[in-house]
Amino acid sequence: MQKLTLKKILENKELLDIINDPLYIVDKNKKLIYYNYAYLNLTCLTPRQIKDMNDCYECFSLDICKDKCIFEEIMSRKQPLQLREVSASDRQGNALSFWVNAVPLFGDNGEIEGALIILRDMTSEVQIHSKYKVLYERERESRTHLEEIVKAKTGELRVANTKLKLINKKLEELSIRDGLTNLYNHRYFFERIDLLFKETEVNKKPLSCLLLDVDFFKSVNDHYNHQFGDFVLRRLAEVLLEIAGKNAILARYGGDEFAIILVNTDYKSAVISARKINRQIREQVFKDDGFSKKISISIGVSSFPADIVSSADQLVKLADEALYRAKGLGRDRVFCYKDI
Repeated sequence: MQKLTLKKILENKELLDIINDPLYIVDKNKKLIYYNYAYLNLTCLTPRQIKDMNDCYECFSLDICKDKCIFEEIMSRKQPLQLREVSASDRQGNALSFWVNAVPLFGDNGEIEGALIILRDMTSEVQIHSKYKVLYERERESRTHLEEIVKAKTGELRVANTKLKLINKKLEELSIRDGLTNLYNHRYFFERIDLLFKETEVNKKPLSCLLLDVDFFKSVNDHYNHQFGDFVLRRLAEVLLEIAGKNAILARYGGDEFAIILVNTDYKSAVISARKINRQIREQVFKDDGFSKKISISIGVSSFPADIVSSADQLVKLADEALYRAKGLGRDRVFCYKDI
């Protein structure tokens, strides 16, 4: 599973907001830095009360960590904690039961910066189970009926478990996506091209890399505004996805730079694709919020095995050198490393 970063999760709070179960995020200092409405309803706390408390132990009025601190366990395990059953009590002393799912959140340095904790209130299910257990002991003739009920409840728990797995899958997908453009991010790009390069060395099929950036993008931000600049990058990503083709893997390389991996594509086909992208981007008109702008891009192309390299990093480096040459020759053009 991909490591989830605290920064990426906080940038995508809208995904957390759709979860109906109580959830909260604790940073490495045990401070609650995010919680949803279900958490407030469960704890009967107000945001002001939470803000004035010192750590997450005080914030959780149900004493959920009375036996073992969930966050400390995450810090020591450095692995997700799934379906931990815990008991607690509310302020009136009523017994409560929960299933806990917790996921460690990492910083850019690879160290744990916090944890995402999701609670599934199982109190009703536990109470129902206890009730039917008493009835079963008193009236053995109801055994068949009770077994059917337990089977139904088991099915509900399977559904709940499936939903949690889907949420975990969505969180994993978020960890490899760029927050602005929804393309793959820089880290995943290098993971993917490294794997594809190793496969290419074995199957002897070509692999090409395109690096491109927007010509004079700084002037877009300077003459319009950063919001329009962000719109241009988002729309550019959409257009690239439309015209790059099914063999292309797109990523935001950084800033206004994008990277494209072309699988099973030799130099000739890669150049054709690059020129098509260059031409169609030049023809686009980017319109948003009363602003209108045409842009151009410069593209650097490298291809294995035509370019003699021994690693994916080298292949990317050659594409970067070709991009630098394209910009030096006046921008708005495609340049191949083999022509240097």
